[in-house]
Amino acid sequence: MDKNVFKDIIKLAKIKEEGSYNTYIAFAKKVKNPIAKKIFKKLAEEEKGHAKFFENLNIGDVKNFEEREINDLKLSKFLVDVDFNENISMQDTLLYAIKREDYAVDFYDALANLAFDDDVKKMLQLFKAEEMRHKKQLEEIYESNSYQFF
Repeated sequence: MDKNVFKDIIKLAKIKEEGSYNTYIAFAKKVKNPIAKKIFKKLAEEEKGHAKFFENLNIGDVKNFEEREINDLKLSKFLVDVDFNENISMQDTLLYAIKREDYAVDFYDALANLAFDDDVKKMLQLFKAEEMRHKKQLEEIYESNSYQFF
């Protein structure tokens, strides 16, 4: 993979993660519900960690990446979109975050499907896997707290 292509993809991923970080920090400052505030702060820190992960990634890491299947609960496909407001509930906070992660998974999946270079495709699949792990984590929290009667 060309080093410039690698750097451009890393830059794109980092910008996306920093945007998510900034969104979650802004929401944490505005929200009144203390549990939602805590969730948004935690999500912000995780997005910050993703940005650092991408920043520290090197071409060798991508070449050694072996895709592992992540059990997708697919709850996000059945959940409604919610809008942020300062009185958002814990449940809606989780819904918002799950949907946001689902969009990130779809974003990296679409980019991977457009890639001609196998290493670029592999790198984007690595990013998709990272977002899927995050989404699954949120879905499990949602399922154990809000979706337990099904």
